[in-house]
Amino acid sequence: MRKQRIYDPFYKNMICSIFLAFSDLLGFVISLYLSLGILSFSMTNFSERVPDDQVASWIILHWLLGLCCVAWYGIRLRHYFYRKTFWFELKEILRTLIIFAVIEMAVMAFAKWYFSRYVWLLTWVLVIILVPLLRIATKIILNKLGLWLRETWIIGSGKMQGKHIKRYTARRIWGWVL
Repeated sequence: MRKQRIYDPFYKNMICSIFLAFSDLLGFVISLYLSLGILSFSMTNFSERVPDDQVASWIILHWLLGLCCVAWYGIRLRHYFYRKTFWFELKEILRTLIIFAVIEMAVMAFAKWYFSRYVWLLTWVLVIILVPLLRIATKIILNKLGLWLRETWIIGSGKMQGKHIKRYTARRIWGWVL
């Protein structure tokens, strides 16, 4: 049986997908702990406004939503397997995060959990900032390691080939090697 190397295209793509999914989950989940930490220092009567008995349930809900969000990005939107333009991918990320924020707010309302709205708002502002930033940082790191780059061919000649070569080489974050 042939021994597989890390630089085979399949394994490079799998490693990139795993790291991108992990960075999205990290950005989603760490925002919860950051907001609780920030507000515990800045908010007066934090323990009254954010009861400890309800925080545990909210943490579980947020983790589950984070896993569902990463699964949605991977399965439905195919962010981890296909290369998309920055703005198109950012639009899909932000739209999905807003939908998940509304879902979390609805679950919290139906469960009648008492929370300060500042905690929820700061958490989701941090999610909306951290998920795209960590994804970009992950792509940059993978690119520096040589894992993000994919080989591609441009078939054609003349002006159109020149335009495509300029387009694909100008955007290093897409990860195409011609």
